[in-house]
Amino acid sequence: MSITRPIKLECHADRLVLASDDGDPDNNKVIPLGGFVRDSVDRLETDIHDRIGSWGMAGRGMQWHPIVVVHVAPDGAERFATVQRMLKGDGLEVRDKNAPAAKTPSP
Repeated sequence: MSITRPIKLECHADRLVLASDDGDPDNNKVIPLGGFVRDSVDRLETDIHDRIGSWGMAGRGMQWHPIVVVHVAPDGAERFATVQRMLKGDGLEVRDKNAPAAKTPSP
């Protein structure tokens, strides 16, 4: 059984901001986005996996299922598409905070 838990991320044209679990903006991690986006995404993935490790055990017979919830800044749409593709390719679930929720078909 999986327990979902959000990981909040902001995507700007020049940086990614991984929001802290405690909600204190002083504890956010800022990852610059340079010419090689893969390097920045690798650093982000390391930070995400460190975060998941800090949560401890999910419970007996359970596991964490993190969902990266992204606030895409007005200048970050192009970068978000690239970052999202890379994170999904590495097995992380990524959602745009502002995208409409997927509808489930009616029976």
